[in-house]
Amino acid sequence: MADNKRIIEEINRFCLPNSLLIIDSSGMLRRLYCPFKVKVIRHIHYLRMNDIVDVLAVKISSDLVLLYVVQQLAYPYYCFIIIDQIEDPF
Repeated sequence: MADNKRIIEEINRFCLPNSLLIIDSSGMLRRLYCPFKVKVIRHIHYLRMNDIVDVLAVKISSDLVLLYVVQQLAYPYYCFIIIDQIEDPF
């Protein structure tokens, strides 16, 4: 867990919670700014499959899982697919 803490500190030093770096379909590295839209692909808490929701922030858990903050709660990224347009080239 000590290694995870160090990794999280490094990530937080270079990454901001209001954007996400992604590789688009053409292989380009792009920055997607919050809020961005995602589609729920599995039921989690009160979110239902196929709901469209806004990601308000991006975090990382203590076990290094990427989290999307949706309606004040953090959920693992793998419960969603990004559907928003990519805004900026990196």
